[in-house]
Amino acid sequence: MIVSTNYRMTVSDQDIIEVALNLFAEKGYTSVSTREIATAAGITEMTLFRRFESKKNLFLRSVFHECSGEKCPMTLDTISCDDPHKAFHEFVQLMVMSFEKFNRITQIIAHCPEVKDLEFKQMAQERINAARGDVERFLGRLVASIDAGSAAPLKDIDIPLLALEIISQATGIFFMMSAMEMPAEVCTRALEDSMMRICE
Repeated sequence: MIVSTNYRMTVSDQDIIEVALNLFAEKGYTSVSTREIATAAGITEMTLFRRFESKKNLFLRSVFHECSGEKCPMTLDTISCDDPHKAFHEFVQLMVMSFEKFNRITQIIAHCPEVKDLEFKQMAQERINAARGDVERFLGRLVASIDAGSAAPLKDIDIPLLALEIISQATGIFFMMSAMEMPAEVCTRALEDSMMRICE
C-alpha cells in the first residue's frame, strides 16, 4: 500500500476514517499503528489523537461508520411484490449487493478480535435489528401478495422467525463468499437455494 508522507492542509475526519478502515481490513487492529494511519492520511500523529483521542476510539468510530444504515441503506421497501417469484429474486440480489458493499467490514471482523468489545456488539446488534425489520416488512408484503392471488392463503407463517432464519443463512453464505472468495453469482444461487428451502 502506498502512503503519503506529505501532510495535507485539510483532512477531514471522514478521510482519516477511510484510511483507517482500509488499514484495519488489510492488517488487523493490533498490526496497525497510529503513526501508520496518520502518515497514510497525510496528518501528524498528534493531529490524529487530537481528533480521535485513542486508537480504540478511532477503530470504533470507523466500524460504526462502516456499519451505519445511512452509508448503505437497504431498499427492500422498493421491491414490488406483484410477482412473488421476481420479488424473491430481487430480494436475494439486493442482499448480495449489500454484502458486497459491506465486504470491508467483513474483513475487519475476521482480522480484528477487538470487535468483540461491548461497544461493537451493541452497534452490530442495532444494525442486525434494523436489517431484520427490513426483511420482516418485505416478507409481510410478499405473503400478503401471495395470499391475494391464491385460493388457499398461507397459514401459520411466523414472519419474525422466518426473517431470522434467512438472515442467519445469508450471514453464513456471505462469510464463505469472503473467506473462500466465492463469486457473487455462486453466492446468489446458494442464497436463493437456501432461502427456498427455508420458505418451503
